[in-house]
This record gives sequence, structure tokens and C-alpha cells, in this order.
Amino acid sequence: MKVLSIDASCHSSGLALFQDQKLVWTGLVTVSNKVIAEEACILMIAQLIHVIQKQKPQIVVAEIQKPHKGDRMSVQAFAHLASIPIAVVGYAASAFMDTKVYSPRQWKGTLPKKIMSDRIYANEIKLGSLLHLFCDGQSDIID
Repeated sequence: MKVLSIDASCHSSGLALFQDQKLVWTGLVTVSNKVIAEEACILMIAQLIHVIQKQKPQIVVAEIQKPHKGDRMSVQAFAHLASIPIAVVGYAASAFMDTKVYSPRQWKGTLPKKIMSDRIYANEIKLGSLLHLFCDGQSDIID
């Protein structure tokens, strides 16, 4: 079974493809920082859908954004960011693929971001965490 996991943002989204629970591909989709948020999100959605069409997974997994108390992000910026996984999961569902969505806590766990980042760069995280995906396997950058 092919599973495509997507950690999306407006300008840089990470992807990982698993075949029968084995990591077989990682990728990074980017949109230039010169492109404004709304347009960047539209371009990102189009590129992520293209990856889904190319990779043909049976399941698409994504992190759904949730606002957090104390966030400094504007409502408009949050809406742009949140639209990406919603659109991608919606596309996958309309193409009769199974979909799974996770909250940030489910996706990343409860470790502070600094500790998580250090572990990623040290390549100490096992396949159980979705964040380590960019340390292993073959990578492609799509811009």
C-alpha cells in the first residue's frame, strides 16, 4: 500500500512516500518567497496535487492546522496556511483515495520544537514520527 504524507505550508512543503510501511521517497515542494501568501498557497496546492497525481498513493496523510493560544499569526495568514491541507485532502478524497488528517500534536508529538529539530538533524528519530522523513531516502526538490 502506498501512503503519501504531506507537511504543508505556503512556501515549503515536505512529502514522504511509503510503500508497505517502508520509506521509498521524500520530496520538497517550494514556492518562491517573493510570491505573496494567497498566490503562494494556490501554487502550492497545485504542485501538491500534481505530486499526488504522479505518485498515485492509496492513502494521503496531512497535518490539519489548528490555531494555538498566543499565536502571532493573523487570521488571514492562518486561513491561507490552513487551506492547503484542506484542499489537498479534498482532492485526494474526490479521486477516491483514502485520507487521514492529524492535529499538530498527533503529527509532531509533544516534544518542544527545538528538541525535535535537534533529533531530526542528528537522525535519531525512528520511522514512528512523521517529522524525520526528510533525513532518509531519496529526495527531490520541486520548485
